[in-house]
Amino acid sequence: MTKPDDSTTSPAERQHGGRILRSPFILAILSVVAFFWVVTGAVIAIDPLDLYDWGEPPRLLPDYNRHTNREMYMVAARTDVDVLLLSSSTLAAITSDEMEKSFGVEKAFNFAVSGPRPADRRFLLEQVAAHSPAERVIVSFDYLFVLPPDYASDLLPTYLYDDNPLNDLRIASPNVLRLTIQKLKGEPIGLPGWEYSTALAAERQEYAAFQQKLTEEREDDRHRASAADMDSASQDCADYPLVSQILPELVDRMTARGKTVDFVIPPYSLRLYRSWQDYGIAAEVAMAEPFLPKQIAIRRCLVRAFAGRDDVRVFAFDNETWITGDLTNYRDEAHVQNPAIYRFILNSMTQGSHRLTTGNFENYAATLTRNVERDALSEPDERGPAT
Repeated sequence: MTKPDDSTTSPAERQHGGRILRSPFILAILSVVAFFWVVTGAVIAIDPLDLYDWGEPPRLLPDYNRHTNREMYMVAARTDVDVLLLSSSTLAAITSDEMEKSFGVEKAFNFAVSGPRPADRRFLLEQVAAHSPAERVIVSFDYLFVLPPDYASDLLPTYLYDDNPLNDLRIASPNVLRLTIQKLKGEPIGLPGWEYSTALAAERQEYAAFQQKLTEEREDDRHRASAADMDSASQDCADYPLVSQILPELVDRMTARGKTVDFVIPPYSLRLYRSWQDYGIAAEVAMAEPFLPKQIAIRRCLVRAFAGRDDVRVFAFDNETWITGDLTNYRDEAHVQNPAIYRFILNSMTQGSHRLTTGNFENYAATLTRNVERDALSEPDERGPAT
């Protein structure tokens, strides 16, 4: 028996529909959609940013420009190195090669991000705790740790790192496709401007401009201090939960996997402690003031959090006034420009010197406060590094 035709469309209507599907415009749209899905699938499968648990990790450049690598948080967290430095702009100039020489290891990597805020840093530390094979993790303990734990940078591409599968579709960009091709070819991944050497010319220009500014400013400007910086601040570690609660939990995850963890306080110039309100972003200035007392407070909390542990150390170089009291070492009040100082920091760490403990912290804090109050910048200490 022949099945009745229950179609509600006429032959003419079906012929018209076929013409639509065969029209160049519709075919072009379908081709673009199909190409997008193929490219997206290929990028996700090859995974140049190491976002997923499959495949081989990408090869890396020796060092990256700190302004370009916010897409590389997972790459840094998973990279197979002996020593991993998680730094910001203040320690970005420490090269992987210098770390390898100082620590006597085969492979080291400095993952420097410009101005990572607490929420960004927390995410990175969580991924390092979960994935990194590094035996030693070094964390730059910069002034930003004084900000609230959930304070985030609006520059971090959070869509790459969340659990929403639809956001994975956004990975298929021309830049990531280029990184995918580099990984397929076995090349180090990196776009133009990503290599650290591309930042050197700008940093040299900043240094020259800063030094010129110093020669032109009036004497009373050199000695100008902020009274607010000397105001009192809470010394209760409960008021700094990022340092007293969250960091210890993350560090415990790392040491439970056999890692050692070092914190390095960048050697800001003494002048920065007196003129912070002229340097930072307005909203952050308000949260960070009074600057010197709050910086001392969070450093004290950090030292107390890891007191008596050999697998976690804290290093500081503020009271080496041949560094912090001499602005010829800096390209601005916060950033050291002298490579010898970075080598001094690394060598001091390998020797275990300049370590802060509960036994010496109060003397360290009193000396730093005294140095700032004396305005040591007016008479730079030229002794050089201690032997």
